[in-house]
Amino acid sequence: MHKPSLYLETTIIGCLTNRPSSDITVESHRQITHRWWDERRAEYEIFISQVVLDEISKGDPTAAADRQALVRGIPVLLADEAIVGTAGELVRVNALPFKALLDAYHIAICAHRRIDILLTWNCTHIANPHILRMVRRFCDRSGLLMPEVVTPDALLGDQHVGPNY
Repeated sequence: MHKPSLYLETTIIGCLTNRPSSDITVESHRQITHRWWDERRAEYEIFISQVVLDEISKGDPTAAADRQALVRGIPVLLADEAIVGTAGELVRVNALPFKALLDAYHIAICAHRRIDILLTWNCTHIANPHILRMVRRFCDRSGLLMPEVVTPDALLGDQHVGPNY
């Protein structure tokens, strides 16, 4: 059986390596992400990119080492000229703001590499319905495959669709 391909965006890796938080939203995301990782990740063919590796390498050296250890062994998708161009175009056409250029790279990598699902907690510049509408239009016009962009809680739901017979 073919597993759907899934791209782990940087926020997912952060949630998997963060310590418990007193912030209810942060802690909820952390717990949901851990649940998905423990219960459902085996259902997907998982990928990251060099952009993710660069992002998780920043900050506190101990925390960066924890993040890097978590992704060791996950295949890394590399960006080529087409991906760089698409990320730039997503910003140029105002689908994403310039300050979100790295987020545009995540989307462009998934679109060019035909990844089924982009998993993220970035609801500002990635899992944002207004931005996704513009990105979807761009991908359709460009002949690119728009990945499903979801948060981990969406992948924890009941997998049975329709009535149980």
